[in-house]
Amino acid sequence: MKQIIIIIIIFAFILPFSAYSQVGIWEEANQCFKLSDYVCAEAKYKELIKSTIGEEKQIAITKAQRAKKCIENLKNANLAFNSKNYTKAKELYLAILDSNPNDDNAKSQLDNISNLLKKATENSLGLSKTQIYQRSSGGNEYINVTTNSKTYTIDLLPSWCTVQKYDSYFVINCSINYQSTARSDYFNVKAGDKTIRVNISQEGGVTQKTETNLSLSKANLYFLKNGGDENIIVTTNNNNFSIELIPSWCTFQKFSNSIIVTCLQNNTNQSRSDWFKITAGNKEVKVYVNQEASVTNSYTESVKTPRKKLGSFSSIGFQSGEIAKYGFIYERGGIKTVGFRISARTSLTSEQDILNGTATKNKTEIELGPNFRILNRLYLNIGFGYGYYERLLNNDFAGDVFLEKTGYSVATTGLMFRISRAININGGASFMDIEKDFYKPEFTFGVTYNLKNKNDSEINSSQTQQKRKSVSSRNYKSNLSSFSSLGFYSGKNAKYGLFYETGGSRVTGFHISARTSLKEETVINGQLILNRSELELGPNFKMSNRLYLNLGVGYGIYDYGLSNDIYMGTDDYFTANAGIMFRVSKVININAGYSFENFDIEYNKPEMTFGISFNIWD
Repeated sequence: MKQIIIIIIIFAFILPFSAYSQVGIWEEANQCFKLSDYVCAEAKYKELIKSTIGEEKQIAITKAQRAKKCIENLKNANLAFNSKNYTKAKELYLAILDSNPNDDNAKSQLDNISNLLKKATENSLGLSKTQIYQRSSGGNEYINVTTNSKTYTIDLLPSWCTVQKYDSYFVINCSINYQSTARSDYFNVKAGDKTIRVNISQEGGVTQKTETNLSLSKANLYFLKNGGDENIIVTTNNNNFSIELIPSWCTFQKFSNSIIVTCLQNNTNQSRSDWFKITAGNKEVKVYVNQEASVTNSYTESVKTPRKKLGSFSSIGFQSGEIAKYGFIYERGGIKTVGFRISARTSLTSEQDILNGTATKNKTEIELGPNFRILNRLYLNIGFGYGYYERLLNNDFAGDVFLEKTGYSVATTGLMFRISRAININGGASFMDIEKDFYKPEFTFGVTYNLKNKNDSEINSSQTQQKRKSVSSRNYKSNLSSFSSLGFYSGKNAKYGLFYETGGSRVTGFHISARTSLKEETVINGQLILNRSELELGPNFKMSNRLYLNLGVGYGIYDYGLSNDIYMGTDDYFTANAGIMFRVSKVININAGYSFENFDIEYNKPEMTFGISFNIWD
């Protein structure tokens, strides 16, 4: 009984003290919030959350969240203010005042923002000088303009002055004062709502007009068909001169005592002539301009103006990479902007070397694509192709060691520089699986030797002979000329490919093609072909003016399985193909044929192919 009485007495003392303690914390928390000490307020409110229940606890939670929001808003507002994002800062300071109207710091910052924005919108205007003094002979005066306005104007300019206005300065030009007395006036410079007055005065002293003198260093100009520049020195005792009636095919630059006349290129077969005049005071001088026609004597032009550009070329050489070190490259171009190139590289690492550990992997790539002439000697190369590599894999769980062969798409880019008419160098980068991810490229370098290179004399000679032919011989020949074509190639299984062919000038030409599946396809015997790729090359034989027979051999690989879950591995095989190419026009060709798989082992059902190509030149 005594123990119960003691417990009751203890609770009687503790409860009033606890209630009194909570009231004190409420007052401290509210006081901290009122004084904008949000960190203190949040801590006090969190303390009340732990010691209260029911409605009081909910109030403490709400006020703690409000204090935390004020802390975040204040931090972000100060960051925005320091980075001069005053619109965002103003929005955040107003949010703080919504929660605590007594926050003097937020009010002060809002006042600062208002002053800064007001100052930024005020127009400013400054001039390098506001007093101009001129001698009786006149002259120019430069005045710099400093303003935050987009434009400025000059008003009330005296009649004896002219102005040339630029973005950040203007030039005042005063004429000669022929009166014996001095004269003065002013003008205004305005920018927005700002105006600055500039006083101008000029002494007297010239009692009579002097005779104006005007002479030119040359008054007859002659330009070649490509145009050019001519400099004319202007001598005059006048303080200024003007240029009038400039021909539409000429421009000029005017200086204090000279002009530069620029004549544009004449693209017509007619020479042209015109004139303009230079005026100073009451004097004027005519300047006559003549320019030759674009086409002169067609039979001697090639002799007078030999071509400076290198001729066409067909080159073959070696190309090496960081991994696939052994390869060749063939390139053709030079006549037009777009040419053609093909390259193939391999590591030449055997499977036995990989299994023995003397090598880590074997890599083989082939790619083809256009080249683009950037300069007379510099070409940009881009290409696409196919590659595969073999590497050693260890299955520690199963205790197996096996070779993995993986195929991938190839994208290349690089530059080719023609060192001379015989030798070229090239460099570039080869990217694996560019459509999946951007991996570190393999860098390549090569040297090629030109098999065919028409020099300038040969080109000009052929052009001269062509121009000397009669009108009847200028009609299109019945036989189509030689060609180099690049296009698309597709088959029943390997649907996505490229096709290049050249020929026409002789009975035998050359063609190469590459195709791949790039997606799953079900084929005969219920097998699932995951990917199939083929490369083939060979000669073409001219059967008639437009018809060609294509024969070739090549190599192919494919990954296959019995189902989506049962992967069987990778197999390779040799191919043989036969087909025809028909020249529809001077621009477009079509081709069709059959590709035979494993023809060296047995005769399987062939894959039918079809393609269309476009002549790079003809």
